[in-house]
Amino acid sequence: MNVAIVRAADWPDMLELAKLHIAAHHEAHGGYDRTIEDVARTWQAAADIHALLARASSGECVGFIAHRQISGDERFITDMYVRPDVRKSGIGQKLLRATLAPKSVSLTVWGGNAPAIALYEKLGFLPAGPAIVDQHGRSMIQMKWSV
Repeated sequence: MNVAIVRAADWPDMLELAKLHIAAHHEAHGGYDRTIEDVARTWQAAADIHALLARASSGECVGFIAHRQISGDERFITDMYVRPDVRKSGIGQKLLRATLAPKSVSLTVWGGNAPAIALYEKLGFLPAGPAIVDQHGRSMIQMKWSV
């Protein structure tokens, strides 16, 4: 798939990103109790969250990545999602590469998400500590990329 744009998201993009975010939760966890508008408002209010989106040449939003700036040289990826119908087309790599500008990026990923783990490893992420258990009892793997 030809991805025309990977750019910083602004308020008009937030409803689209919130819709993708909710779809990701449904896919990974079987449900989500927040509305699209609620998620969009939360992200708009979170001044420390920065989102990038990927648009297909048709204009439709096909993926996003969100991160927090931890320090001048380090970012933490809070969310990433690529629509299932366009996975394995390079969109995830483009989003990650656009986020890898500082010297260090860290994230946590569900231990059962083998495709995501493979993508992160392909781009040079390494395990960064013991697995942790999230609020839903799932095993989460900590990973880190450094220059």
